[in-house]
Amino acid sequence: SLPIEVSAEGAVAELTPEQATFSGSVDLLQGDMRMQAEELHLDRITGEVKARGDVLLSRPDVRVSGDAASYSLNERRGEIEQASYRITAMRARGDAEQAEFLGEGVSRYRGISYTTCAPGDDAWLLSAKELELDQNEGLGTARHATLRFKGVPLMYAPTFTFPTDDRRRSGVLIPTVGQSSTNGFDVSVPYYLNLAENYDLTLVPRLMSKRGAMLGGEFRFLSKSTEAVLEAEYLPNDRLYDGNRGAARLRSTTRFNSRTTGNLRLGYVSDDDYLEDLGNSLAATSTRYVERAGELRYFGDTWDLLGRLQHYQTIDPEVPPRSRPYSRLPQLLVDLRDPHGIAGTTYHLDAEYVNFHRDDSVSGHRVNLFPRVSLPLRETWGFLEPKVGAHYMTYSLSDQAPALDDSPSSIAGLFSLDSGLFFDRSTSYFGNAAVQTLEPRLYYLYVPNTDQDDQPVFDTGVYDFNFDNLFRENRFNGPDRFADANQA
Repeated sequence: SLPIEVSAEGAVAELTPEQATFSGSVDLLQGDMRMQAEELHLDRITGEVKARGDVLLSRPDVRVSGDAASYSLNERRGEIEQASYRITAMRARGDAEQAEFLGEGVSRYRGISYTTCAPGDDAWLLSAKELELDQNEGLGTARHATLRFKGVPLMYAPTFTFPTDDRRRSGVLIPTVGQSSTNGFDVSVPYYLNLAENYDLTLVPRLMSKRGAMLGGEFRFLSKSTEAVLEAEYLPNDRLYDGNRGAARLRSTTRFNSRTTGNLRLGYVSDDDYLEDLGNSLAATSTRYVERAGELRYFGDTWDLLGRLQHYQTIDPEVPPRSRPYSRLPQLLVDLRDPHGIAGTTYHLDAEYVNFHRDDSVSGHRVNLFPRVSLPLRETWGFLEPKVGAHYMTYSLSDQAPALDDSPSSIAGLFSLDSGLFFDRSTSYFGNAAVQTLEPRLYYLYVPNTDQDDQPVFDTGVYDFNFDNLFRENRFNGPDRFADANQA
């Protein structure tokens, strides 16, 4: 057995039966177990300890304080009366009439309160006649348990099992309770199903006193190449809406090989008011569009290719039809940056083909080509990068305004010069060594004016004014407009 170390203000020992009694700030240490008390009796033969007066027992799995304790050092079993406990790994704490230790990582409590809220906050509180915590299995089992929120009883169960760590296992998760003028009393009780190592399901029954019962769920799937999440919920016969309502969303990412990935983002809601009425977060209730998109990406050594199909369901009726986003059916993007050009130059190319569609609006095809050549000159003390290029845009449109060209196009040249210097020096602030830097930067951009009045605006706006956007080649965030410039 492990050696025992005891310090105290006083001690009385009997050598024949090998008994010892310690008093006054007793501190017993054995391996990773520590017991502190005002008085402690030790039987060296059996390893039995009896302590009383401000008892504190500390083990890696638990810290418990109480009035009196008995403990077996050999078996690491024992009990403490009128206990207050804290389990650091679980961020759990509470009080109990009796705390009993049944071995490494296993403890039982009688007449207990249990919470994972921060000290001073008992918003969620579980009270039970008996609670057993098995940290080896990551499970807690309560008997005759009542769950309270801010003192209000929410649920009673003769036997209640719940997880105590992040290990996946089936069981009831923490309920969500609310009250609103639109839904009335609103309670959700999630139930987690650990179906397999690589997929699981969470069912979320939800009861709203003014609307009815809803069932939601989240299915997660993970393989060597694919990660996917499917969420869905259904509310039959909403009493306030007078009809069936539902929503679904699929998100998945597939890695076909080291260079090719695919993404799916598919969303659906049954009606325009669904998220406002039944969404459970500010982000959901303020959503104006639901996206449905599929993407395929290829990453080359010096270039990337993106293919995309994208459509939006507009769920905000206040958005006028001509302000709603266009569908891209399809979109192809090429982004090239090759630093191995002639004489140290770097080749750049942004190329795009996209077919835009929106009901009752100008629609059609757009081709954009933006080749550039730059000469990056970089040293430890600064850099200089001249760049020349041309921006070409052409369209093939339908439902264009009568006075405008159905096939407008434009071309604009570009010259830019980016430069900067790096100054640094060693210094100190308040006795601490530091490096002070100064990095002045000068950027010049010239783009001649071109006529773009016949070109529609499919997906283009103006960048916000901030420091990074001062150094862009175009103040517009899409290719429908290419701004003229003569500025430093």
